Amino acid sequence: MFTKQTRKITLPSIYTLLLASILTAFGLSVTLLGIDARATTSSIDSYTDNAGGQQQIRVTLAPGERRPAIVFVHGGGWFSDGRTWGPDFQNRAAEWGYSSFRIKYRLMPGGIEEQLQDVLRSVRHVRNNADKYNIDPNRIAIWGDSAGGSLSMRAAATGTSGLAAAVGWSAPTNAFRDMFNSPEGLADGLFHSRCLGEYFPPFTTDILNFVDGNTDSLTRLMNQEPLPPAESFRLLSEAVQTINITLDQLPATEGKLKQAQNDFGITIGDDVLNGKSSGDPRFKGLSEKELEKRLSELRAEELEKIAIAMFEFQRSADSVPSDNARLTAITGIVQIGLNELSAAQSRNVQKKANTGSGNTPGLITRDSTKDRVSINPQQISADKIAQCIDDFVLLSPALFASPRTPPTFLAVASNERLVNAQDAYQMRDKLRSMGIHSEALVLPGTTHMGYDERAEVPSFRFLNSILRP
Repeated sequence: MFTKQTRKITLPSIYTLLLASILTAFGLSVTLLGIDARATTSSIDSYTDNAGGQQQIRVTLAPGERRPAIVFVHGGGWFSDGRTWGPDFQNRAAEWGYSSFRIKYRLMPGGIEEQLQDVLRSVRHVRNNADKYNIDPNRIAIWGDSAGGSLSMRAAATGTSGLAAAVGWSAPTNAFRDMFNSPEGLADGLFHSRCLGEYFPPFTTDILNFVDGNTDSLTRLMNQEPLPPAESFRLLSEAVQTINITLDQLPATEGKLKQAQNDFGITIGDDVLNGKSSGDPRFKGLSEKELEKRLSELRAEELEKIAIAMFEFQRSADSVPSDNARLTAITGIVQIGLNELSAAQSRNVQKKANTGSGNTPGLITRDSTKDRVSINPQQISADKIAQCIDDFVLLSPALFASPRTPPTFLAVASNERLVNAQDAYQMRDKLRSMGIHSEALVLPGTTHMGYDERAEVPSFRFLNSILRP
C-alpha cells in the first residue's frame, strides 16, 4: 500500500522562486540585448594640447564592451566655455549606447589654427586610449555647438581626423557668408581670426568696413582652387611691381633668385617672374631705408593687390610637394623676401602710430565713385590682410571640405543672427557632391544653438544610422 505524501510549500519559498525567475528573465534580456548590466561611470581625465599643456576631459562611459564614442566640443564664441554638453547630456548619450568625452580647449583671440589642433589632439587621445576607455576606435564621432560646431566641422573636414561621423549645431561653415550675416557674427568671426590682432579693439569698426567693402574680391578667392606655383609667382611679382619693386630687389633675396631655377624650367630672374630687365637701373637692389620709403608711398589699391597676391602665394606654397627640393627652396627664398617686405611695412605702420599726428589719415578711405572702402596702407600691413583672408578660408569647410570628410549632420535655426541657415545646406550639398552621406535639419525660429531639444533625437538617430551602437 502506498501512503499519499503531501509536500508543504512555505511562503518564503514562493518569494524565492519568484525572485529567481525575475532575475533569470532580466539576465536573459540583458544578454539578448548585448548590454552589460554595469552602471554608467564618470571621471575626469586630460589630454595634451598643441602647446604642451593639459586640457580637461570629462569622461562618461556607457555600459558594455567596445562602445562607440562621441567627443563633445563646447561653444562659447572661441573665448569662453559655453557650458554645453553637461553631465546630464552625457548621461543621455550613454542611454543611447555612447561613451562620451566632453573636452576643453585653449580659449584665445586669433586662435583659429591652434584651437583646431587642440581638438584634433583630443580626438587622437581618445582613439589612442581606446582600450583604456573600452571603446571602439573606429566608431568615434565629434559633436559641437556654435564655435564648438565650427571646430567640429573643421576637424571632420580635414579628412585626417579618422572620425566616423560629425554633428554640428549652429555651426558656421562659410565665414565669407557668416561674417556678414549680422554685426554679432562679424564680431565673433573677426575676434577668432587674425583679422584684428594688435589692432583690436581700436580699429574694429574700420576692419569690418574694409572686409565688407571687399566682399567681391573675397568671394572670388573663396571659389578658386590654389594657383599653380608659376601663376602664384607671376601674381606676386606683378603686385610688387605696382610700387616699382621686383622680388629680386628685396635686400634678403637680392642675387639669390637670379641664380635659382624653379621646377617648371623658368629662371626666377628673367622677365617671367620679375617682369623687368635686370639691367634696368630703376630696379637695382634696395636698401632697407629705400624699401621703407617705397612702401610709405603705397596706395590702398596697391595694398589690396599685394595682400591678395601674398595670400595666393602662401596657398600655393602649402601645396608644393615636400619632395620637390628645387621648388621648395625657391618658395623659401621668396617667403624670406616677403617677410622682409612685411617687416618694413610694419615699421612704417608703427612710425605712423607713434607720431600721434592729428593730420594722419584714418585707417579707412572710401572711394565714393566705386562705393567701397579700402584700408589706409599706412595704418595696416599687407600680411595682416593676407592672414585675415586665409582665416576666412580656414573657417569655411563648406567650401573646402576634404573628400575624406565623414558623414555629417547639421542643425540650425532658420532665422538666427549668428549663423546663416544656408551654411547647413551648403555643407550638406558639398559633401553629397563627393558621395558623402550628409543631412541638414533647419528648425523654425531665431535661437542660436546651444542646446535645442528639438535637435537631440534626430542627431542621435543620425549617429545610430552610422555607428550602430
